[in-house]
Amino acid sequence: MINQTLSKLAAIAFIGSLLFGTAMAQTLSPVRKPVQTPVPLPPLPPRPNGAMACWADTGQPVFYFGQVTDLPNRSLRDSFTWSERMTNDQCRATCGAQNELLAGTQSGTVCFCGNAYSAAPPAGNCGAPCAGYRGEMCGGSGANSVSATTAYFNPVAVPATLPVNGWQCVFDMSAPGYRHFEVQRWEFAMMDAMTGNLIFNWTTTGGGVYQYGSPAQTELFRRFSFSGGAPVAYKLTTVASDGHRLFSRQAITGHASVRDVQLQTISGVPQLPVSDMTGGWSDYVLGLDLLPGAPVPATSQYAADTYQGYSRPGSGATGAITCNWTLTL
Repeated sequence: MINQTLSKLAAIAFIGSLLFGTAMAQTLSPVRKPVQTPVPLPPLPPRPNGAMACWADTGQPVFYFGQVTDLPNRSLRDSFTWSERMTNDQCRATCGAQNELLAGTQSGTVCFCGNAYSAAPPAGNCGAPCAGYRGEMCGGSGANSVSATTAYFNPVAVPATLPVNGWQCVFDMSAPGYRHFEVQRWEFAMMDAMTGNLIFNWTTTGGGVYQYGSPAQTELFRRFSFSGGAPVAYKLTTVASDGHRLFSRQAITGHASVRDVQLQTISGVPQLPVSDMTGGWSDYVLGLDLLPGAPVPATSQYAADTYQGYSRPGSGATGAITCNWTLTL
């Protein structure tokens, strides 16, 4: 009886070892999966990128979503963006929205904006497909596909708030071969006790497109800003016949800090170098008048052909100069 029991236990142990060993083998054996061969994407048809040139960059090569630590030293140095959907159109639109004149794609994903390319930079190797469309080239390692952004220019932004004590004028004018948009602001500073003149700090920003000269296809794209609050002295007089309050410029006691960027195109072809001038400017601000009895804040409008500033329009100008006054005297 005992022998039969031991024989049964041995048999059970033997069968258990077989089952356990089989389970271990199944656990340790790798699971085989069918090998799938990746299907390559069909090549996209090539398309022109709209760039005017491929030029070497003065900065270090950038890599896919790498760091840009030398922006001030680059050929296009005002700003940059990255995108996994980068194309030259996207880069031109991005830079144009910033009112930059030039855009440059690099390494397929990077977009640089600025105005500072020289007239004859070294040629580059622009063989990097755009991340947003592989059939288009977006620069290369250390090289930009450079484009003009003139088709994407927007008017400068109008400040959301008016001066606390002064006025703001928006110049929005068009004519054949002419487009001009500008914002000027005056902030009251003080009254000159000796002369009675009113001293205002003045700033402006604007630009436009101006067709001129021969051939008629010659255009000038311009963006400018005058900052730093150039002090301007005005004499205030009231016209007895109708109550107009006239502000006639008497003197400019300081200089504004100016940046004036211009790009000329002939028959649609940008002409380099871009003119990027900085310095001081004084002889610019004109006199204006405030309508009689106007409340504060008040709005005055003037016809476009009354503008006598830089790049004044020719005949047939449309649009207006709209001034909002918050001046309390």
